[in-house]
Amino acid sequence: MRRSLVIVTLVVAVVLLLPAAAWPRAAAYPSPGSAVVYATQDLGDGSTAALLVLAADLGRSSVCEVWYIIYTGEAENSPLSFLAVGVTGLSAPAFRATGGALRGATLTATVPMRTFDLLDPSGETSTPWGDATVQLSWKGTGAISASWQHETFIDEETGLPFTIISRGRTRDATVAGTVILPDDITWALSGESGNLAASHEVNISYRH
Repeated sequence: MRRSLVIVTLVVAVVLLLPAAAWPRAAAYPSPGSAVVYATQDLGDGSTAALLVLAADLGRSSVCEVWYIIYTGEAENSPLSFLAVGVTGLSAPAFRATGGALRGATLTATVPMRTFDLLDPSGETSTPWGDATVQLSWKGTGAISASWQHETFIDEETGLPFTIISRGRTRDATVAGTVILPDDITWALSGESGNLAASHEVNISYRH
């Protein structure tokens, strides 16, 4: 579950962060790296809290995403009782590789968070919650795995199909540091499992 969530998050982040107006017919964009941590806590009342932090440097821009979710049960597939999400752009060197994209990374960020109305199926109803303060470091562990992806999507605005072909490498990592959410909800991470990734090339082209 943890590994699949990390992979899905990385793919979604890459797609969302590439502005449609900037997509040429054929281009290659290096991605210096990204880092993810996903952690859970038993809240002691039968519910489970989950924290997801993603930092991505796509060469042209860098961002940090923070997700805080409370599930009504012990498993991630149980219903949600609380959801807060925040996204912010990063200025160098807020997120940077240490010794290479797959050896390690550090992140320092302040992320404005919003809570979402779980009764709104569209997900458009949200309320400002406050800022999350993130200070994390990743250290790569274990073997490096190569990856290759070929996906075709439809641009909702133009109706044009486009293809993303990416080749990259991933590596498991340990994560340490703190994430302080609004309402003084503090996550102190020490040796938590995470993920590092680097994409050498992302080719985007419209198909006619």
